Amino acid sequence: MASKTATALQTLIDLAELQGGLFSAGQAAEQGITHSELSTMTRGGYLAREAWGVYRLSTWQLSPHASLWRAVLWAQVGDPATQPVLSHRSALLLHGASLDSPAKIDLTLPPEKKRITRREPPPAVQLHFRDLRDDEKTTVDALPVTTLFRTIVDLLIDHEARDAVSYVMTHGVEEGKLLEADFRRLRPLYDLDPDLLDRLLNEHRSK
Repeated sequence: MASKTATALQTLIDLAELQGGLFSAGQAAEQGITHSELSTMTRGGYLAREAWGVYRLSTWQLSPHASLWRAVLWAQVGDPATQPVLSHRSALLLHGASLDSPAKIDLTLPPEKKRITRREPPPAVQLHFRDLRDDEKTTVDALPVTTLFRTIVDLLIDHEARDAVSYVMTHGVEEGKLLEADFRRLRPLYDLDPDLLDRLLNEHRSK
């Protein structure tokens, strides 16, 4: 392997090991690695193309969260500054608050990123567009994800996963899934209509 390719590959290894062995072409470009170099490493068997603009280290054992990383990295293709966050049912599963595997991967993006819909999302991805504060985001196994509190709020607004929400609202505090303060804020919202819930959420954001 030529020294330049070896150096580029090591850079990609350092990047991908934090992301289940995956990375985007945009991330590679930020490290000074061109599409031509990616193509060379792919032809050489060092990389495998997972999706449009998303690559995997060929020798890397697939992470249990590989499909989630594919979705997150897909949303960053062409714009590495985009900050997609796993949300809704996907977030609920990552937080260990549901055993049900969702049919689609829920991904939330800022409203100004709606232009991403010009690219057809992968069939397994469901896009949502909402503003999230920094304290409404966290990481689970290095994946960006909404906090459990924010996850429950989103599910209530969108009338999704009612059974799972009911379980977390009933057992969440005693099992440590929700903080007592979060529970007190969520509990009055549990049976409210969506319009009222939206108003209360906006009040929460403005504090």
